[in-house]
Amino acid sequence: MKSQIILTLLFISALATVERDSNQEALEGVWSYFNQKGPFTVTKCGTDQDHKDAFLFTGYFLRKADIAQTSEINPLIAEGQQFYNSLPLETRNCFENNQEVIDLGKFLGIDKYTEDDLQNKVSNWVGTHYFVYKRLIKKAGSDWNTWEDYEQTGRDLAELLQGILTDAQEQ
Repeated sequence: MKSQIILTLLFISALATVERDSNQEALEGVWSYFNQKGPFTVTKCGTDQDHKDAFLFTGYFLRKADIAQTSEINPLIAEGQQFYNSLPLETRNCFENNQEVIDLGKFLGIDKYTEDDLQNKVSNWVGTHYFVYKRLIKKAGSDWNTWEDYEQTGRDLAELLQGILTDAQEQ
């Protein structure tokens, strides 16, 4: 009986970390796409419930982004911001003050944009590169929502991010 209880507890604890591990794999895909080391500490931010919520929201968001028209990009971005703001303050502070996140943001040049500038850049880029956006978002969503390859999802999203941030046409 004792061994059954121990096995049950181990099974439950493994399930609790599945989302955290999947989120870690996706982040590793982002970092590896940009030939950066890490991340090693980002997924330490937040509780298991925060990671489960983020995992489920990511799947939902990618499905919704896949069917979105260009006119729906700004509301979709707002929905993503609303989800992020719904996370506990402690989790957001941990993420925002994480040195790996800060370093990647500097590497990508994200720190030179205001939130509004970045949102405009995203919506303008999607409007002018719609088929590239659709290809990458469809692939990322397919891998994520079929539980196939979270690291590849991260690489696909990193490619999308790179396209947005390095587009020669300044909007």
